[in-house]
Amino acid sequence: MDDLSSESVNLQPWLLLSDAGPACWQMQDDRIALAMFTDQAKAQQYASDAQLQNSQCLQPSPIDLVRTMAMCVEGAIEVAVLDPDQNSARRVFDLPVILKKVRDDLRAGKPLTW
Repeated sequence: MDDLSSESVNLQPWLLLSDAGPACWQMQDDRIALAMFTDQAKAQQYASDAQLQNSQCLQPSPIDLVRTMAMCVEGAIEVAVLDPDQNSARRVFDLPVILKKVRDDLRAGKPLTW
C-alpha cells in the first residue's frame, strides 16, 4: 500500500453507500478509511466480500464526493483508500489535504479537479 498521497490524481471513484453512510475499511494501524473504488465491479465485489447489506454502488458527482469526504473528516475518518480488499488497498489519500486543496482552488476560481 502506498503512503499517504496528496498528489493530483484524475479519479472519479465509485462508493458504496447505505443508510449508515459510506462503506469504510479498517487499516492495519486500526484507523478507519473511506473505501473508494476505481470501478463498479470492484465496489460490488467488496460489498459481497464484506457482506454489506443494503448498500448502493454509485459514482458521485465531484461535489457530492467532496461532501462525502467532508462528512468523513467531521466523523474523524481522515483517510480514504482505493480498491481495498480483505488484506490491502492500492493507495491511501489524506482527506484533510484533499479538502484544503479543493477549498483553495474554489476560492481561487479554479474548477473542481482531483
